Amino acid sequence: MKKILSVFIIVIIIVMGYLFFGYKPSEKKEKSILMLENQYVFDNDGIVKNNGIYYLKKDLFEKYFYDLNIKNLHAYIHIKDKNLDTNEMIYEIPMAILKDSFYMPISGYEKLLNIKLIESEKRIRLCKIDRKWQEGIVIKASFLRPKKSFFSFQIGYLKEKSKVEVISNEDKWCKVLTDNGEIGYISSNSVKYEIINGRLLNEEERNYEEKNFSDFVGAWTKSGYDISNGYLKQSKISFISLIGFGISNDSDNILNQIDIEQVENSKKLGYKTYGTVDNGYKAEDTHNWIRDSKRVKEYIYQLMKYTELYDLNGLIIDFENIKYEDKHYLTYFLDSLYKESKKEGKELFMCIPINSENENWSLVYDRNKLEKVVDSFILMGYEIRPDRDLKNTLEWIEAGINKLLEDVSNEKIILGLPLYTEFFGEGLEVGDEDRIKAYSWKNSYTRKDINETWEFDDKYMQFKSTFLFNSITYNGWVQEKEVLKKQMRLKDKYGLKGLVFWRLGYENDEFWEIVDKKNR
Repeated sequence: MKKILSVFIIVIIIVMGYLFFGYKPSEKKEKSILMLENQYVFDNDGIVKNNGIYYLKKDLFEKYFYDLNIKNLHAYIHIKDKNLDTNEMIYEIPMAILKDSFYMPISGYEKLLNIKLIESEKRIRLCKIDRKWQEGIVIKASFLRPKKSFFSFQIGYLKEKSKVEVISNEDKWCKVLTDNGEIGYISSNSVKYEIINGRLLNEEERNYEEKNFSDFVGAWTKSGYDISNGYLKQSKISFISLIGFGISNDSDNILNQIDIEQVENSKKLGYKTYGTVDNGYKAEDTHNWIRDSKRVKEYIYQLMKYTELYDLNGLIIDFENIKYEDKHYLTYFLDSLYKESKKEGKELFMCIPINSENENWSLVYDRNKLEKVVDSFILMGYEIRPDRDLKNTLEWIEAGINKLLEDVSNEKIILGLPLYTEFFGEGLEVGDEDRIKAYSWKNSYTRKDINETWEFDDKYMQFKSTFLFNSITYNGWVQEKEVLKKQMRLKDKYGLKGLVFWRLGYENDEFWEIVDKKNR
């Protein structure tokens, strides 16, 4: 009898020790660096961190979360939305190719995807969250258990005041998700929670502190440019405009090329961050959608949803080549977008060309009326209209400022300047594809292969460049350090709101020297 009793006591001690010290994952599971939902994933390349952004391999994303409709390296996510006639909004999310595989960005899209990303010392965990979950606070320190029983072994320990998300409340037990990604049960009387409607619960808020600049100076950038490079960090740039949104008559949805890495890095560095929206520069295409009030309304709604998704400070509208007969509709579009922007506390800027007699590229903008429905104009001190010709940039830009000041107050004008030089072929007609060539400032001293010659013009105090290419003589006013400094000084001469440059990636080291106001 004593022998049986001894064995029973030993068994009880073993069981109690197991329950007290808890369950430990197998050695194999311990080596897993990724958990999706409650599953250990043994793929060391399953999740990749690139420039501060976490990406999940496409196959794993589809297996554990959502099926993806992929086209041209873009994923299309369908989200129910009763505000649209289709009852859903299709978000276009640029994917990435990393390690020779397709990857879906997670960082920055957690709210849209209803996914919680939890990073710990051992592994990354991703799990779906439900908008019906409730935010809770542990009011009594408790063991976390895998089953609704005090006799179930413990898988974790929750200290008093720990935050959890309450998944369900059943049989005096609460099923919770902890901050380190564990899902289990604790006693209902150990947690206090309230129902909070209308938002994801326990989500981390991004409270980036914007830099306080006295000079409003910005630059455009395309996907792939490293926002966090040393020059940009040390410069006096105060805002970044991401090139990426587009409206096309071929699609009912906003086209999206926004680089999430740039969005996150721009905000972390304290820059105001804007999204640029273009119309593809196609007059007939724009004519077809801009007169359709239903499509205009839905495009505006989608733009505001993207502005919210990326937490942008606002939008920059870059619509060019619009039929003159659509002048009223262009103003209506901006007026409608401006009203929605103000509701959300967002800014709205509009690119506008230097005045010319070209109907589609200049006269279509009702500058006087548009001033009332945008926060600022960006005066494009560069041209893309096909009938442009060689002109001295300094003289031309200053004349353009004076002309715009007839309709717009100086405090609403941001001067846009190019970081490239355009060259015009002699004797070539408008429409000839070889008529105009452009070279970035970064390459302005490396064009030796075309035997370029520079000659200083005493009248304009600017270099004029000439070179021969394919038996065609090209001429251009060189955009270089001293010229750009003179152009930038026009901001202070006329009391303009700011400066913006087209675009990062075209600059050389000298550019960063003169962005600082004291070096102009």
